[in-house]
Amino acid sequence: MSTKPLRFLLILLILCLSVFNAKTQHYIDSTVFYLKGGNNIFAKPGDTVYLMAGKRDYLLVENIHGSADSAIVFINHNGVVSINTNHYFGISFTNCTHFKITGTGISSIDYGIDIQKVSNGAGMGIGCKSSFCEVDHIRFANTLIGGLYIKSDPDTSFSTVRDSFLLENVFIHHNLFENNGDEGMYIGSTKYHGQVISFHGKDTLVLPHLLKNVIIASNRIFNAGWDGIQLSSASFNSEIRDNLIVNSSHRGSHNQMSGIMLGGGTKANCFNNMIIGGKGSGIVGAGLGGQMIYNNIIVNAGENYAPGDLMKMQHGIYIGDISTASDSSYKIINNLIINPKSDGIRFTSLMSKNNLIANNVIINPGNYNFYDTIVSQFDAEDAFIMISDNMIDVDTVANLFKFNSSNLLYSDTSIHDYTLLPNSPLIDRGIGLDSLEIFMDFYNNPRLVGQKVDLGPFEFNTSLVSISFSDIYSTNDMWLFPNPAQTNISFKGDKNTKIKNIRIFTIEGKLLQSLNLPKSFSDKISMDINHLKTGIYIVKIVTYDGKQYQKQLIKTAIQ
Repeated sequence: MSTKPLRFLLILLILCLSVFNAKTQHYIDSTVFYLKGGNNIFAKPGDTVYLMAGKRDYLLVENIHGSADSAIVFINHNGVVSINTNHYFGISFTNCTHFKITGTGISSIDYGIDIQKVSNGAGMGIGCKSSFCEVDHIRFANTLIGGLYIKSDPDTSFSTVRDSFLLENVFIHHNLFENNGDEGMYIGSTKYHGQVISFHGKDTLVLPHLLKNVIIASNRIFNAGWDGIQLSSASFNSEIRDNLIVNSSHRGSHNQMSGIMLGGGTKANCFNNMIIGGKGSGIVGAGLGGQMIYNNIIVNAGENYAPGDLMKMQHGIYIGDISTASDSSYKIINNLIINPKSDGIRFTSLMSKNNLIANNVIINPGNYNFYDTIVSQFDAEDAFIMISDNMIDVDTVANLFKFNSSNLLYSDTSIHDYTLLPNSPLIDRGIGLDSLEIFMDFYNNPRLVGQKVDLGPFEFNTSLVSISFSDIYSTNDMWLFPNPAQTNISFKGDKNTKIKNIRIFTIEGKLLQSLNLPKSFSDKISMDINHLKTGIYIVKIVTYDGKQYQKQLIKTAIQ
């Protein structure tokens, strides 16, 4: 029997599949305000939606669905997409899944989507059963309320209540938040225990949906009116890491005051964050428990509040029983807390069990004199770690209490460089915590160097680390400088070299130095950093495929 018909059918099938799987590029002019999927399909899995550069009022995206292995990508094109609007949102996604919105369209521009001002609402909302989304390299600035909202509030359809909907796989990274009226980020419902809606004329209690696999990483948040980051109802496998939060909660709104709020129903590890200033507590744990808070730096929390006012106490870290699961545990490890207005760590959870507070450094808590002179039932040292009830199950081990940092041999506290100098009394003073799998410090260097773990978020390490291009591109995380760094950074290229440009910024974002690399090179190229003062910087690496950031210590001869 001839095989020609069969071959013809196979070729036809392959052609049909190729046409069906073809990815389309869509170019959206700045005058277009509404993109709709549904029956009139606008984009399909794997498509790229190019938002043309220029000023636009707002953008609503509705019923757009990628797939698990082929997201739909929204990206700026030919420059910056600038949004300045009197609308109640800058960008909104409703009933959208498996999508990414990114401002990486131009490698030389940090935030290619710039939500400059929203006079009557939020910078971006992702809701109405939206899920499986990524948000990166976007500026959210000058919003009346929050910068970024991701949640789907329950309504009378009951399609987004807890038994009907789970919001999954949210990745928020490398964004800039400035001067947001309420929270920088509001992720998940704060009404974990239920909220009342009107149904057929009756008040009905419903439970909002939960979240799973939420990662909030490497964002910068400045001057949020309320919490810098609020994550609530995220009950499964989530984390908040590597963020910089400065001067949050400046509106002083009660119960809306923290750098990071681990809200009701949340089970998320919180690590490697730097929180500076702000009227509220540095980190508030009101979640389920069963989580770790480690390697964080918290400086001047609750800056405007009097230590002795019980209604205005603000702490470095506060743990309470808002939604604690019975017998869950908190592990508060290797944090550095400086000048909290009230207590360093205030732990009030009776529901949790087998809690551990270890290897933390706490300096100059404001409540010390208050407890010493006014509140007789507490010892003055309780201000460093306040355990509010004798029935609380918690061990405190290897924590260091000081009134100033002068003899701790930090590199330079004036620029928030809390890495350790040789002979620091913090070296080898901690307890090992291998069972908790905390193997890295604040800069993702090995946690155990020497005989024991060091106290606080940094591990002292005199060895230089040699990093090759293959090392850089074999990791899913950020590239790290050697720590301590040499006075110049050298690169030796080959045919696979992908780095285009390297820039060094201050922690506030001011460009200090830039180095352009040839598209292909084989000789060693050096970047002289000897003129920089030792301190924490933001390092940006631009490749021909994209860009990466990392906050990093650069250590030079200039102290």
